[in-house]
Amino acid sequence: MTAEVGTAPFVSFQSQYESTYGADRVGVKTSEGAAVLQPPEFAMYSYDFVHVLAAAAIRAASVEPEKVTAALNQVVTQGANGDERGFNEHSHEGVVDDDVYFARFHDMTFSPVPDDPLSSTLPPIPQTR
Repeated sequence: MTAEVGTAPFVSFQSQYESTYGADRVGVKTSEGAAVLQPPEFAMYSYDFVHVLAAAAIRAASVEPEKVTAALNQVVTQGANGDERGFNEHSHEGVVDDDVYFARFHDMTFSPVPDDPLSSTLPPIPQTR
């Protein structure tokens, strides 16, 4: 959900998602009574895949399966979190982020752990309103 470019792309995606579909309420509250929300991480991956597929169809100038499949190996798009998504020799990200965000669960929310080199550099994702 976060990336090297910071949280701005994901927060923008989250804002657009929630304005269209509403917030994903978890059904629990923190000890202070704040409602906990699920960030739309699963929606992010389908959003990314649709954009990669659309880029492949445009590059192929066709919707023929063989041409689109071949074009998938040549396209790169920007994902909802700002990372590149593609299946080619320059981008192996596909549509599943291989940068794992390790977090600790506390008071019904999670935050990045401080003892992992990647996670310690990432900001927490807002999960309450």
